[in-house]
Amino acid sequence: MESRLASLSREHPQDIFRSDYCHALCAQGKMIRTKAQAALKRLAQLVSATRWKDVPAGKRANSRQRAEAAPQIGLWLVARECLASLKHRDVAESLASRAIAAARNSSSRPN
Repeated sequence: MESRLASLSREHPQDIFRSDYCHALCAQGKMIRTKAQAALKRLAQLVSATRWKDVPAGKRANSRQRAEAAPQIGLWLVARECLASLKHRDVAESLASRAIAAARNSSSRPN
């Protein structure tokens, strides 16, 4: 599984969120602590380094904002897995917040 994820990361370098949260989920599922910690750290850094702006209340997300938000919705999967561990609670909360904001931004309906 890990080699396939690495291959997908190389084949689709622009799809960084999906490949990184798949790595984090894979490592969490196997309970490989060192790999899970490294994957979560990499994902948290990616999330914090990614430009983000919430769509103001009552406004519609434009197509660019929806496209930027869509890949980040899946962060909730990693957040849900991390919530089981007190050690990863802070990361889980930040990932969950971003996933919720991304879901709001991915809608073409006004917030």
